[in-house]
Amino acid sequence: MITSETDNSQNILEYRYKSPEQISTDLITLSSVASYQWKNLLQLDLIRKRNKPKEVLEKPTVAPFFLPSISGLEPKFDLSKKQDNDDDEMRASISNEKSISNYLITTFAQSLQQHFHRNNLTEFFQQMKSLGPSKIDAEIRSIGIESTGTIDFMLYFLRMIETIIESNCNFELCNAYMGLFIKCHTETICKNEKLFERIDSIAKLINDKWYRLQRSLDRSISLIEFLRNALI
Repeated sequence: MITSETDNSQNILEYRYKSPEQISTDLITLSSVASYQWKNLLQLDLIRKRNKPKEVLEKPTVAPFFLPSISGLEPKFDLSKKQDNDDDEMRASISNEKSISNYLITTFAQSLQQHFHRNNLTEFFQQMKSLGPSKIDAEIRSIGIESTGTIDFMLYFLRMIETIIESNCNFELCNAYMGLFIKCHTETICKNEKLFERIDSIAKLINDKWYRLQRSLDRSISLIEFLRNALI
């Protein structure tokens, strides 16, 4: 961006350069997402366990304005009717839950499906980058077969990861999301050959990318060491 300002009859040009997200498609590029959003995704369970209070505070029972009493030498409040009402409400709630479908497709899963059919998974990945760690964890869990009744949403997710890795963008995010996906759905992956084969294919792709990156890093380190020793 170039702006022009006038100061003492002199034109001053101010240059503001904005670095592109990816300099070249041949280069493996990291995301600009803060590390706290992906670095501890695999340790969220441990973090929650540490932050959980040792003793759960129980909310005191709220008494109605007018309480029926039981006559006697020591008058007492009669709470049996209130308990019966609570039991009735609980039974009604359970009955309503049973009438609802056993599977719940979240908004996240629906959006993933739509972007897959529109062949626009890159845009969906960009939306995921704005989510926090806990939200990412919850959404990745929500696409499991236990919640959706099918492995299709899991395959959509894996296809998205594969697409991003092939583009050489967001390398560390893809590894973090992939690791969390495997951790959350290990049992389903082991039982389903299609999922296992897809993950194996992605793992080989990641290893190839990392091997190429490692070779470039080794060459750079060797060159720096050579120049340092030559100058000495």
